[in-house]
Amino acid sequence: MWDNSVCPAFHDLPHELSVMPMKHLLLLLLTVIVSPLPALSVDFHDYTPLEPAQVRAILPTDTRSVINLSGTWNLVEGGDADGTVSLPGIFKNGEPLTVRRTFKMDGNTLHSRAWQIVFLGVSDEVVVKVNNRFVTRHPGGTAPFTADINERMLIAGNNVIELTLTNGGDLHNLVRRYAPWGTKTWTGLTREIFLVGTPHVWTSEVHTSTAFSASYSSASLSVQATIRGANVDRLIRGASSDDAMKQGSITTNVEAVLRLNSTNEVVARSNTQSVRVERARTTHAEFDMQIANPRLWSPSDPNLYTLEVRTTLDGMLVDSYTTNVGLRSIRVAAKDDSRIIRLNDVPTFINAIDYVEEYPKVGPSITWRQMEHDVAMLKTLGVNAVRFVHGAPHPYLLELCDRYGLMVFAELNAASIPQAMLEAEEISALLRNQADLLAAYVGTHPSVVAIGISDFLEEGAPRTQQYHQNIAKLLRSKVSVPLYKVVAGGQIDKVSEGGFDVIIVSLRSPHDRERMSAVLADAKRIIRSAAVLTQIGAVVSPSNSNGFSDPLSLESQAVALRDGWQATRMANLAGCVVSSFADYSLVMPTMMVDANDPYLHTDGLVDAWRQQRVAYDMYKSLINDEKEPLLQARDYSDSTPLTFVATGLVLALILTFLINRSRRFREYFIRSIIRPYNFYADIRDQRILSTVQTTLLGAVISVGAGLVLAAILYFLRTDPRLEYLLHLAVPFDWMYLLIRYIAWRPFAAVVVLGGGVFVLVNLFASMLRLAAIFIKGKVLYRDTLTIVVWSCVPLLALLPIGVALYQVMSTNALSFWIPLITFAAFGWTVFRTLRATSVVFDVSGLYVYGIGLGVLALAFAVVLVIWIVKYDVLEFLQYYQNVLAA
Repeated sequence: MWDNSVCPAFHDLPHELSVMPMKHLLLLLLTVIVSPLPALSVDFHDYTPLEPAQVRAILPTDTRSVINLSGTWNLVEGGDADGTVSLPGIFKNGEPLTVRRTFKMDGNTLHSRAWQIVFLGVSDEVVVKVNNRFVTRHPGGTAPFTADINERMLIAGNNVIELTLTNGGDLHNLVRRYAPWGTKTWTGLTREIFLVGTPHVWTSEVHTSTAFSASYSSASLSVQATIRGANVDRLIRGASSDDAMKQGSITTNVEAVLRLNSTNEVVARSNTQSVRVERARTTHAEFDMQIANPRLWSPSDPNLYTLEVRTTLDGMLVDSYTTNVGLRSIRVAAKDDSRIIRLNDVPTFINAIDYVEEYPKVGPSITWRQMEHDVAMLKTLGVNAVRFVHGAPHPYLLELCDRYGLMVFAELNAASIPQAMLEAEEISALLRNQADLLAAYVGTHPSVVAIGISDFLEEGAPRTQQYHQNIAKLLRSKVSVPLYKVVAGGQIDKVSEGGFDVIIVSLRSPHDRERMSAVLADAKRIIRSAAVLTQIGAVVSPSNSNGFSDPLSLESQAVALRDGWQATRMANLAGCVVSSFADYSLVMPTMMVDANDPYLHTDGLVDAWRQQRVAYDMYKSLINDEKEPLLQARDYSDSTPLTFVATGLVLALILTFLINRSRRFREYFIRSIIRPYNFYADIRDQRILSTVQTTLLGAVISVGAGLVLAAILYFLRTDPRLEYLLHLAVPFDWMYLLIRYIAWRPFAAVVVLGGGVFVLVNLFASMLRLAAIFIKGKVLYRDTLTIVVWSCVPLLALLPIGVALYQVMSTNALSFWIPLITFAAFGWTVFRTLRATSVVFDVSGLYVYGIGLGVLALAFAVVLVIWIVKYDVLEFLQYYQNVLAA
């Protein structure tokens, strides 16, 4: 259903194992587990339609009829109207949606124009019908596109446009779901839709290229205009329908005029060309225009020209197509021991910021007023470039960047795709279409200085290299701006720079920030022909003002930004990209910060409502050489939560009480460890302890194991690598949200995880009781419960570890032995359980080990097969190993 409430209007180990960081070792062990698997005032809160001035800025309107179809549409269910929705808008559950709208057209207007539907952006596939006749099926994407309407589909009077919007393919949705820091995909018609009527001869698009003299004293502007014809015979006076076959083409005059926007002065005019236009055909007109003393476009002085392509017939104006043109050059050049970006042959350090097109309540369908407000904030900040994350920006937003001087890094939505999936036809066709549409869309905008091909792909993989080569070849045939990609800091030693002019090295993860100097040194050594930019940023808890000693505080974000920017400057790199301008929505919940909204990625210099954080002031001071904001360390302490200490002491007291209270319990406790065979034989012969004592021991063991798991979860809760693995392992959001909740609440974690272990103990006991029906002896549930509980006695060795585990991991003390002991204790418990079962059931140990381990392997295999079939988990685990765990 439609969600009006959301959008109402639209390796080797290190040599010194003893000093290996605990967090890294735990994640390394997780990686070892998964690595074999691949072998296996103004109200911005509501949408407001574009006004005529904004429409005129993005669509030629002087000789064309433009009807904004934004607003109320009928929702269609079962072929009949069933309520209304507003466009632009989004899906609620990704279900297919059909909407319909009626418009009226008189006969004269109908026949005097050629009609198209112009979409400024659709997230996924859309099927267009007019008067129940198929018009087009488009795969979607954030770049604008046009669908022609055959005149025979239209009638004088009421006409009906019908759109069927569907979610993306299953594979594409999986990629978007598991992308680290993946932006939420807003499925639906996220931008405006127009009905446009053009003359029967019109210019559909214009491409320009500029060449400068050595001193930039003159410029040569090459213009290629695409001229299209519809029912061209209707432009000939006196033509009748009987002449239609004879008059299938006409000759028009086409010229190009260039005006300087600031003065409206004509600075260049082309020669008039005679262009023969045929019915339903496309032709081209090419012009070369010379400009003396050109006014160059740059962020500090964004001079613009208006290029008008005029089409006339017998001296009468038929069509006028206007577009902004900026004269500038952009290239990568060598300087000292690195590569830099030269804009208009002037060395330019890139101070950029990531931008996600989104605002609360309206999602991606942000109002044009909000666009203007955001651009004003960016100019105040002082950045000279904006990277639009994973897609093409809104045409009006791009026009604002042209007008006010913000260099644009536009890119394909090719983020975090496992290399095995790049060859899938669904993915490869989608990316080829996106590249073609993006190149046609941004090619003439002076603000667009680079186009991105990928973000966080597997460097060094053959399929990734082939993808880069194919897309780079396609783009270079259509645009002349530099191409870039974003790579993970951990993959710097695998980077292939072939075909790229710019490489952005991401240092956003805590692990990469810790070794920033080494990564930057490797980047300068390995990348020799491309300019290197860094990407820096840090997530924060929005209400955390504990000072920069707290890694999740607002002040810590500012320090991370300052250190990253200064390191970039000291390394003489080409620039820095900060992630990001504002908080944005995620496709999957995150537990990296304790924010109220688990689906919000809080790494913005401003929050989702555009409230500035101290990091905004820090970046502003760095760019503009101003005084840095004052920061405080405060008294943040990264000590063991008292809950862990108190829980450990209580459990120790209970265990001490049980041992000292009963001599029999004490004897059995010692025998279960030293002479387990005799202990298990006593269970078989019904010489056992009371069920109450066994249950109490089981509760102590369970809570102790839960304490260890809680400490590990609490320590790793802010690590993106664990988050990625949990996203793969946990199929339901509600389960992940529960893990997220307890990860930040030690007491709840101990209770939930301890209770979970206790449930598992009883579940295994029930399974053993069920298996007992296949043996001759009489085995009761209390016997199997005793087997499982007393087999878990080695887990008590983890109790003192659990108390101090968080502190030990934080200081890296005993960093190798603690996880080794933990995994060994759990492994020992499994084998003790199987041995006890063999003795109590009086069955061959080899037989029990074979069945037990076989059942565990089978259960693991079944889960793995389900995850492979449904979630393609092997490809994502390989991606984790190669990219995130690098």
